[in-house]
Amino acid sequence: MPGINASQAVHPLRRWAVFLRHNELTLLGGGFLLFVIIVSVAAPWLAPHDPIKIDIPQRLQAPSLAHPFGTDEFGRDLLTRVMYGGRPVLLTGLLSVAAAMVVGTMIGVVAGYLGGHVDNLFMRLIDVMLSFPAVLLAILIVASLGTGVANAIIAITFSLIPTFARMARALTLSLTVDQFVLAARAVGASDLRIVGRHILPNLLPPLIVQATAMLAIAIAFASALSFLGLGVEPPTPDWGLMVSEGQRLIYDALWVPFFPGLAITLTVLAVNFLGDGLRDRLDPTLRNW
Repeated sequence: MPGINASQAVHPLRRWAVFLRHNELTLLGGGFLLFVIIVSVAAPWLAPHDPIKIDIPQRLQAPSLAHPFGTDEFGRDLLTRVMYGGRPVLLTGLLSVAAAMVVGTMIGVVAGYLGGHVDNLFMRLIDVMLSFPAVLLAILIVASLGTGVANAIIAITFSLIPTFARMARALTLSLTVDQFVLAARAVGASDLRIVGRHILPNLLPPLIVQATAMLAIAIAFASALSFLGLGVEPPTPDWGLMVSEGQRLIYDALWVPFFPGLAITLTVLAVNFLGDGLRDRLDPTLRNW
């Protein structure tokens, strides 16, 4: 049997480099998202002003060299507040998607692998959750639990679980009849080993792609909850809350709601670009590199 030529063995990092070189939007989206995360985390060291310090003489200043994004009605520097405002939004989005992915995958795998009454029970519960629009469900949960980042994470997680559960169940149902799973059963492998060694690893690529798509939705949900007054409490900077506070100034000081709204739009767009690229790279039916 002939050996594999060294020139034919392409390192995974090289494959990713080739892929990104031919997918500029994926590189742009990933780069911008990384930039937003770095700026948000490093805001205490990068921001030029105090995000909550009130300076009435400087209120509603138009963008200038001293205040590149202008100031709000309390004289607070908008560039500083936009830099800090990404922290609760990104924290809520990332944690809610991660939690929804873990819980939803567990539900879907158990339902798809065991089948029968367990499958029917779990899927009927998922159907009940899907009977409510996701954003309405999140609003109802936050309204019941109270405002705050922790409750927003719980609400968004709960609203995203059905998507991951149904996807994990469908993939599990298809994997349980594949030859490698049947062979593992034939040699006496336990159910736990089959799930851990053969099913879960094959679920990860599509679930990662789905998680990226859900991250854009979670960021939009987090911003919407803050816009409605159900997220963080003032004066904590938050993009959605800043848009809400600035909407009444849209005709007199457009920059107040514009820059946080632009941050939300560009971040969601960047996540969507990244998700599309990951789908093209990780989906075997679409893979070109």
